[in-house]
Amino acid sequence: MKKSFLYCLCAGSIALCSSCSQPSCEKTAVNPSDIAVSSENYLNNRAPLVQKPFIKLPAGAIQPRGWVGETLNRMASGLAGNLGEISSWLDKNDNAWLVSGGSHGWEEVPYWLRGYSNLAYVLGDEKMLAETKTWIEAILSSTQEDGFFGPVNAHPDGRRELWANMLGLQILQDWYDYSGDKRVIEVLTNYFRWQLNYPENMFLRDYWENSRGGDNLLSVIWLYNITGDKFLLDLMEKVH
Repeated sequence: MKKSFLYCLCAGSIALCSSCSQPSCEKTAVNPSDIAVSSENYLNNRAPLVQKPFIKLPAGAIQPRGWVGETLNRMASGLAGNLGEISSWLDKNDNAWLVSGGSHGWEEVPYWLRGYSNLAYVLGDEKMLAETKTWIEAILSSTQEDGFFGPVNAHPDGRRELWANMLGLQILQDWYDYSGDKRVIEVLTNYFRWQLNYPENMFLRDYWENSRGGDNLLSVIWLYNITGDKFLLDLMEKVH
């Protein structure tokens, strides 16, 4: 059943609400089927996927001011922006995202970088952007011939855990939204072909990756909306 979203324009501000008592309030019901706008920066779902009622703004599209801007600047000058200087997980020496077979940082690096990179994009902080690019280049260059990228964290039976990769996918998506780096599309396309060909009995079987496979699915949908590659529809079914 389709849901309608009721927007109220009250005293110059926009709010999502069910009712409004002010005389100047204008109410307009907007159905998801009415929102089919798509452009280079604002991608809606391709057919046969259902249209999205809300479209995410590209990373860095909003310039924060006031309280939000102050809060983000405090994050950048505080722990979030300086964690790399004190965390052993982010130590670049023998880091799993920088060195093949590295000893640490498998999931910790992308957990941190996912937020750190977006903070850099939003604030336009040159130091943070440089640090972000160091890790982005490492992620992009970690691609193997079979399409797999990132650290290989394998079980004794050879089955690979993919949870940290899901975080890496989100990082690469945001980097593409911010920079337009076409390498991201190639890396993700090759990786998703690897996932499609990966044996079903070994795919998303670990507890964390199985519980949060929806994160993986969202990334497949993201790429499909850009490239329209039909094999991604098959991968969506497989992940689901």
